[in-house]
Amino acid sequence: MATYTITTLDELQEMQSHRDDECVLANNIDASETRTWNYSDGEYHGFQPIGTAVNPYSGSLELPFTGSFDGGGFTISNLYINRTGQYDYYQSFLGHVEQIANKIDNGTFVTDPAVGGEWTLGTGWTYNAGTNKVDKNGDGTGTLTQASGDMNTPLAVGQSYRLYFSISNRSVGTVTASCGGVTLSTADIDGTYTDDFTATSTAALTFTPTDTSRFSIDNVILYRITEIKDVNILNAEISGTYRTGILASDITGMTANVTGSGTGDFDTLTVSGVKVSGSVTDTYYSTGSGGIGGIAATLAKCTVTDCQSDVNISAVASSAGGFCYLAGDNTNHAVISNCSATGSIVFTRSTSTSAFHLGGFTAKGGLCTECSASVGILQIATARVTPTSPDTIGGFSAYPYYGYRCISYSNIVIVPEERAMVGGFAGYISEDALSVTECASVGSIAFSNPYSGTTNYYSYIGGFAGQNYQTNIRDCYTFTDICKTGLSVDTTGNGTLYIGGFIGSAAASSSIGRCFAANYVPI
Repeated sequence: MATYTITTLDELQEMQSHRDDECVLANNIDASETRTWNYSDGEYHGFQPIGTAVNPYSGSLELPFTGSFDGGGFTISNLYINRTGQYDYYQSFLGHVEQIANKIDNGTFVTDPAVGGEWTLGTGWTYNAGTNKVDKNGDGTGTLTQASGDMNTPLAVGQSYRLYFSISNRSVGTVTASCGGVTLSTADIDGTYTDDFTATSTAALTFTPTDTSRFSIDNVILYRITEIKDVNILNAEISGTYRTGILASDITGMTANVTGSGTGDFDTLTVSGVKVSGSVTDTYYSTGSGGIGGIAATLAKCTVTDCQSDVNISAVASSAGGFCYLAGDNTNHAVISNCSATGSIVFTRSTSTSAFHLGGFTAKGGLCTECSASVGILQIATARVTPTSPDTIGGFSAYPYYGYRCISYSNIVIVPEERAMVGGFAGYISEDALSVTECASVGSIAFSNPYSGTTNYYSYIGGFAGQNYQTNIRDCYTFTDICKTGLSVDTTGNGTLYIGGFIGSAAASSSIGRCFAANYVPI
């Protein structure tokens, strides 16, 4: 991993040849010239994203950006990207971003690590195929070693890393880890050990036991700590078809598959001090599984702090979030704090029956703390559609996972469709969510009579949330006014609209405490 210094626009584009390096921006760069780059098919396509992902249509290879980027507080202005065909996935500055880890099949020795020469097992060590572990079951001080050259990414001097390993069945003695010229933990009891260090050499990852020690080792995972920080990307204009944003299309870190690593152990890939502004447009993708965001389309298994998105989003057929579309799912959520989203989202619903999700901050997911959204959201349905499940729209998040001390100032206008869950803070708080605590919404929701053409199809509108399903909401409030517009639309059928000052609908086993609404609700 080398340091690559960027001083010109051409050098910025040349980052494609330095995807695994530590890239450093040394001054401001005006990228206006990219408006006349890469002409074909009657238009200019502009800057080429740095990292790429597999595209099932074009057959493009996965060549992600896996390095670090230090913007030094400088600004990239007037960046232009315009690729709107079905082959044009992952349009953004960095494109597809992934973190590299040196690991053994998710941390488990599923095959003999000595086979193929990737590891060297010294005296006293044997591979246990029954447990997929390496046992120290004989006398000797021989080491368990993986050379730098046998790793997924060889060690680099000056680079920071995190090492995990687990010890079990220990009965006597100790083992000491070392890597990159640095002595790390000495394990003397069963458990998982974690070390952060900066390599001073490319010396091998080594486990050195005491002579008569007895134990087993597995879950050996070495992460390179990666940072994207301190850059302003202002007045950008990005158009794409799938997973589109300004900073990146998706940013995906790694997390250790070890006991006790926890949902929030994502700080080996960090994004901090980033500010973006401009416009992002989705123009093609029509199946309902795309996504578009201000900072990025998706964030997963990473930590994001002190970032700002001021972006005007136009989504024709993709779910959208003012900060990001998807901030993780299951145990892969991004940890986001002290971040904000402003700007607008204009969403024109296609004839697809897939459900779409719109959020002022995120559309779905995320572990969000002290974040805010002040986004104007306009949802338009140009044709009567019966989605397979309700669309969700939230001033802060359509589908929140965790919120603490977050606030929405967003104003929402919905022009009708068949089924929807709409809230000043959240559209739908599902049973999979952790909790929403000390959060608020201050804004407005304006709606016309929704389509209601099918029996038992319901829409829910609430000052704070459209619907809550079995999740704790504590110490939250809403000042979000709800008003009905004078638009004349087709309202035939037997569907039902539920409106609540705080929540449109609370399912059985929902828990809502110490919350209040002080807002206007139509009768």
